[in-house]
Amino acid sequence: MSSAVAVGRFLPVDNDLGPGSRIRTRRKALGIQAGRLATMAEVNREHLSAVENGHKIPTDEWVRRVELAMDDYARETGQDEPVEALEVPVEPIRLTFHDVYGIGEIIAEAPADHGDELVAAVMKLMSELRTTRNKGQQ
Repeated sequence: MSSAVAVGRFLPVDNDLGPGSRIRTRRKALGIQAGRLATMAEVNREHLSAVENGHKIPTDEWVRRVELAMDDYARETGQDEPVEALEVPVEPIRLTFHDVYGIGEIIAEAPADHGDELVAAVMKLMSELRTTRNKGQQ
């Protein structure tokens, strides 16, 4: 029996964890139309929409430009509400594996902002299980 482990970053798509959701939430709270925000931040309107909907992952620089535009708008309109008040609660990442190396169920869970650490821990566990299994077959 062979098994595969997914390696890489957990990227939130089409949920409340990604930068697009945070941008959309804040933009709507400030009462800014998407087209106006795109103009203010000097970004493409279609790209802004794709990011807000979780279809594209923006660069850090792109996010910074959009956030600065919203900060400027908030100051100009007297809506200097701290960003912390607009944060969305984050659910943890939970991975469940069934029948791996004869083990009925393995559940691994971590905070959403520690996805890479969770992947590393699962990979280490799988490697140890594989080594233990191979030693038992000798």
